[in-house]
Amino acid sequence: MTVPEIRQTCIDASETYFRYLEKKGGGVYNIYIRKIENVGNDKLKLNISGSIFDEETLVFKNLATNNEYSIEDIRIQVYDRDNNTLIIKPKEVIYTKMSNTNVNDWLIISDLKFLIVRVKEWYKINGKDIALPKTKSSLNPPNKSLFFRDETPSKEQVQALDIIFNKPFTYIWGAPGTGKTQFVLSYAILHYIANKKKVAIVAPTNHALEQIYRGVIKMTDKAGINRDNIIRLGGPSKKFADEFPEVCEIIGLENQLNQLNAQIILIEKILGIDESGKEQDKLENVLKKLNEIISIIDKAEVVKNRCEVNVIELNSFRMEQRKEELQLKSIASELSSLEKKRDSTLYALTSFFTKKIDFKGKIDELIGEQVKLESNLNNTLNTINELRTKTDEIITYNKKLNEDVKSKISIVNKELKGVDLIKVTSENIKKVKSDLELKIRDLESDRPVYTSLAREYQHLDKATLKLKHTKLKDDKNRLEHYSTEQRLKNVSIIGATLDTYLYRFQNDKLGVDHIFLDEAGYSNIIKAMTLFNQGVPVTFLGDHMQLPPVCEISKLDIQNDESYRPVMVWDQSAIFLEDLFLHNDLNSTVLRYLSGAEAVFNNLTKTNLTSTFRFGSSLATILQQFVYPEGFTSELDTETEIIIYHVVNQPINRVSSRLNKAEVEGITALIRNNYSEDNSVAVLAPYAAQVSAISQNLPEFQKQNKILTVHKSQGQEWDTVIYSVCDIGNGKRPWFTDSQNSLSGGLNNINTAISRAKKTLIIVCNPDEWNLLQGQLITGILSVSTKKIVFKS
Repeated sequence: MTVPEIRQTCIDASETYFRYLEKKGGGVYNIYIRKIENVGNDKLKLNISGSIFDEETLVFKNLATNNEYSIEDIRIQVYDRDNNTLIIKPKEVIYTKMSNTNVNDWLIISDLKFLIVRVKEWYKINGKDIALPKTKSSLNPPNKSLFFRDETPSKEQVQALDIIFNKPFTYIWGAPGTGKTQFVLSYAILHYIANKKKVAIVAPTNHALEQIYRGVIKMTDKAGINRDNIIRLGGPSKKFADEFPEVCEIIGLENQLNQLNAQIILIEKILGIDESGKEQDKLENVLKKLNEIISIIDKAEVVKNRCEVNVIELNSFRMEQRKEELQLKSIASELSSLEKKRDSTLYALTSFFTKKIDFKGKIDELIGEQVKLESNLNNTLNTINELRTKTDEIITYNKKLNEDVKSKISIVNKELKGVDLIKVTSENIKKVKSDLELKIRDLESDRPVYTSLAREYQHLDKATLKLKHTKLKDDKNRLEHYSTEQRLKNVSIIGATLDTYLYRFQNDKLGVDHIFLDEAGYSNIIKAMTLFNQGVPVTFLGDHMQLPPVCEISKLDIQNDESYRPVMVWDQSAIFLEDLFLHNDLNSTVLRYLSGAEAVFNNLTKTNLTSTFRFGSSLATILQQFVYPEGFTSELDTETEIIIYHVVNQPINRVSSRLNKAEVEGITALIRNNYSEDNSVAVLAPYAAQVSAISQNLPEFQKQNKILTVHKSQGQEWDTVIYSVCDIGNGKRPWFTDSQNSLSGGLNNINTAISRAKKTLIIVCNPDEWNLLQGQLITGILSVSTKKIVFKS
């Protein structure tokens, strides 16, 4: 496929995916309204239950009628984050409904589908520039002097470093414990930093990004590199922020600055120290100038139209001129012919025997027509000259009008500097005028708004409000001094999730020398490909035998509905992305995707890390047999602790869902008797129903995000993982636990669950039922267990 075709596929896929989620009601969360209060006669103050993630994503829903209203229908005037208060200005008919109804009749919905819209917008802006990396690193691979004395690299690790620096597009494959991060990536980054170069680390999720950062920071600390050289963009987890405050971007810095500005303005309004009156006079003066410019633009348009009419008339008269000239030429030719005949000897001889021809009469008649045409042609030429002169005058006048417009627009833009409006052009001037009129109306109606908001601060005296105002200004100055833009210029390592990267750098370059994408197998094609407009080497790291990307339109949906085919780029792993560049059309790529074909490593150079320092030899042997046929060995002298937690779910407990009630009871008892929420332990299950049931019994663990589906555990690790298998014992045929089912991705699902455990894996199931199945990964794991516990309910 060509780059324009790939770009269009990604845009189509995003639009299709968005429509699908919209139809299914996906990607949203709810904010409840606690109180509605009238402000003036056209605004409302809402006290809400929680913070707003993004004001642009809000939808107001009337639960009584199921009608939904966007921010175009209900405009947010002020958002007081300190008090979770909104001042809104609904359209008149909506205002009447909201002001006269119970708060329970309304709900605010925050729609996170905007993330899909961001991806689509990225491809609209940058999609034409994507290309598979062609430029290799400017550095040679590191030599042995870079390695710490207590670390000896394996041949595979050295080979991985070699291809990172010798090939433009690389994939470092390795299961957990093979040294992808702790050795290969870390030494590649240390080599770049030692040569005063800059790199980016990107990952599909916050968990994955923070996991890889922990490994890298451990090595940069060891090398004596100041953490100020590292930045992690976006919002970190509290645990990560507590551990590595120096590397975190000040959480939501830009949002905080906006919020501080809003709060400063709010306090200023309440204190009455703002200059809103002067601002309104200034804006009204600008509005007057805009109207003058619009009048000139309208006049220029009339002049331009007059010019176009003149040009049409000129062309018409020039055609008439040509016609008359051709007629004169024809008459002249005919006169010449008649005169020759009249004066010829042959005519004198034949006229003696035949009737004479009246040449004189005909010649006189033609001469008369000639005189008339010459007069008409002269008039036509005079008209053309007059029209040309008038047209030139009109063009000169129009040019003067346009120069006048340009000059006046330049003055207006200077006067609007610092005002939250788009830059004025002759094309958008009427929109700017409309926005400016709205801003002026808002200023006019601010007093009742801020009078109402002031009641929220009535417990504070004026001196306290002034102190609050001073503190807000100090906080703003501190944040501005510590801005992300300044830090990005100085750091050596930039880290972000794919979503943060493609949003923050939609219109700018990263300015790095190499990009590393961790958890590439879990990243999808459409987001990973946004890294390919930077013109630098790209390295993928990960294990594509773990979970693929999450997409709410499944492979089965895409297989059954051709209209979903472009959405393959949301569902397929990034390591398959060169398929788009290798095949002539989307259908060929989709057919490979649906058939479960293996990735083709053509432009993407792949190398394997097959020695693990996490799993014991028995488990490594099972994983090689089922998951990693290319080779997988253990470097440990001890075996991985694998405990079978034998749970029998009686037929009477089996329901229609994938829930396994006995396993829920068994895990609840196991946790309560042996673990606290502070321990490094997590419960994983392949199905949401099981996770929900366990969470109800263990709410303290659920709050700590330690009861998860396998899909949601991607990128995280714990010392102990308790894996609730669910299937067979729940009366259902295996689905996510079927390692032979390519459609469900069971092999990847199980492998991911196993890989989350750093020390101990507890398999919760009925082994007697599973041992009847041959060729299943779970059966293989059970065969190398080190301990068995029988749960008795």
